[in-house]
Amino acid sequence: METAQKRAVAADVCVNEVSYMNHPDRKRGEVEAMMILQAKGIVFEQDYIDTGSENSKPDLKCSDGRYIEVTHTLHNNSIADPQKPREYIKKSFSEQYQIAVNAGEAFHRLYHGTELYDRSDESNIKKDIKTVNDYFGKYDSRTGMRSEFNCNMPIIECSADNILREISLDKGKKHPDGNTDLFIFVLEGEFDSMMYLIETRAYNGNYNRFMNAIVNSPFHTVYVCVWDFEKQEYILDNPKMMKYWKENDKTLKYQLI
Repeated sequence: METAQKRAVAADVCVNEVSYMNHPDRKRGEVEAMMILQAKGIVFEQDYIDTGSENSKPDLKCSDGRYIEVTHTLHNNSIADPQKPREYIKKSFSEQYQIAVNAGEAFHRLYHGTELYDRSDESNIKKDIKTVNDYFGKYDSRTGMRSEFNCNMPIIECSADNILREISLDKGKKHPDGNTDLFIFVLEGEFDSMMYLIETRAYNGNYNRFMNAIVNSPFHTVYVCVWDFEKQEYILDNPKMMKYWKENDKTLKYQLI
């Protein structure tokens, strides 16, 4: 009888947990981050859900009272989605080639041959700017680079700076109180770039810049975890992941977990 009761309770807990984790208000990656962290021993409050009604509310709440915000480095995920091909890709090869040639010529005129313009003819300059932006992407103030969004030929740059942007700027500004930790899904190239800083820390000043940014952030703990961008899938079974945490709010520790 006791065994049957235990089984019933366990089954009830399992159903409740599945319902809790698959709540419709959960954003992309939340459930996967929870599953990854639960495998590392972190317990979450099952009645806590961020419904999006409060802009500054973190995504997850742990049983110890701390919160966790889940995010991804900024990339255009639709690039890798075969179900959402860009209009440029749908065009014939000859059309794609001509668009690329036009963009290259416009770029050359704008950045290498300004003498080719009649300065009184601003319409041609504006036309070239649009041609270049449509092909290579507009400059994005968030990244300081050309955007991967809304362009024919997006350029994905993998850098540890992409990780820092989430820590110091985007999520750091959103959760300044110090009661929230951060979980970041990153591209494998970004993770490798971060690891290179650690491997070359003896002579690479960017290592100090990276670590100082984490120390000066409001996050006590930061998890950096690889996901499969090309397949748009999360690696749940022991993914590559680094944990950073502060001791006495001054000393930064880190470990692959």
